[in-house]
Amino acid sequence: MPVRTARLVTIARVAAVALVAAGAATHADQAHAAPRTAAATAVSVSPATATAGATLRLSGHAGSGATGNKATVEIAFRKAGATGFQRVVTTTSSDRGTYTATVRAAASGTFRAAYLGNPHRKPTTGYADVTVYKTVTSAVTLLDVERADADCLSGPCTFTGATLTLGPGPVHVARTLDCDQPKAGETIAFTDSPDNTLPTTTTYPTGDGWRTFPFGAGPDTFDLTPTARTGHFHIVVSSGRYNAGPTGCTWSVTATQQVTKRVRL
Repeated sequence: MPVRTARLVTIARVAAVALVAAGAATHADQAHAAPRTAAATAVSVSPATATAGATLRLSGHAGSGATGNKATVEIAFRKAGATGFQRVVTTTSSDRGTYTATVRAAASGTFRAAYLGNPHRKPTTGYADVTVYKTVTSAVTLLDVERADADCLSGPCTFTGATLTLGPGPVHVARTLDCDQPKAGETIAFTDSPDNTLPTTTTYPTGDGWRTFPFGAGPDTFDLTPTARTGHFHIVVSSGRYNAGPTGCTWSVTATQQVTKRVRL
């Protein structure tokens, strides 16, 4: 065999042996590589109940053991009633496994913290719920009463409403009074008195939770600020005879209050 050919054969044999040895070493390394440790993800959201636009802090621990837990954590959110999660922020856990992230409160739902794992830790997922509200202020009608062509001469026209509880703040009242006879009078009150007695410590024609309009006086709109928060509306309309004419009265009273309440988003 020529010398050159012999050398080529020798080189080929050496290369083949090296490849076999490398493959055996790789297989041995894979066989002896430590498997990834099962991990766990804990997540909490603070505050768990918040108003829309508030800052929410998500925090927790991911991984297993005291060290070796550094990895990506993806935070996703699923709105209440929805079917899928949408990623909102990505963070990284520390070597110890702790992580934090902040987001804005927009709706009630569930946060998902997905720990993506690393060569030593398996991926894992945790969940936390949040309830988000918005504050809505609107006018609530407490009373809406009207009488047409009522005889308020032979006896005062009276109305007593059902018992109700007021919210905080004043009660706004709008009134109309149109009587055949001029200078008709009217009293509008919110009282907890069973017999509708007005407080004696107040000064006529305005007192605690009541207002009297003598002889056709105004105004047509005003606020009541009753001390009693549970009670009823009581209205008295009276009309004196004038020039022997008719004595019918048409009147109305509407009472509203601004009420603030929380609406779940």
